[in-house]
Amino acid sequence: MWKETEATFRSGAPAHFLACDAWKFALLGDLERARRLEMMAFDRRVCGRMASAILKWKAGDRDEARKVLARFLRLWDRADPELPLLARARALRKRLGVTAAP
Repeated sequence: MWKETEATFRSGAPAHFLACDAWKFALLGDLERARRLEMMAFDRRVCGRMASAILKWKAGDRDEARKVLARFLRLWDRADPELPLLARARALRKRLGVTAAP
C-alpha cells in the first residue's frame, strides 16, 4: 500500500487524496506513515494556495490574486516570520498592493 501512496504523491494528486491515505495507515496502526502523509498533504495544501495566487496574478486576474493571497496571509498571520514561503507571500502582497489585514 505504501508504494501506491508514494505513486499518488509523485503524480501530483490533490492533498485530500494524501489525507485519505493517511487515515488508512492510521486505521491500520502505522502511525508514523500516517503522520508523514498528513504532513505531505498539509505541504501540498499550503503551497497550492500560494501557487493559486501567483497563477491568478500571472493570468492578469489581480483582484482574485489579491483575495487568494489575503486569505493565505490571514491563515498564516501567527506563523514564524522567517518562513521562506511566508516571505515570498509578503513580497507578492507588496507587488499586488494587498493591505496587511483586509
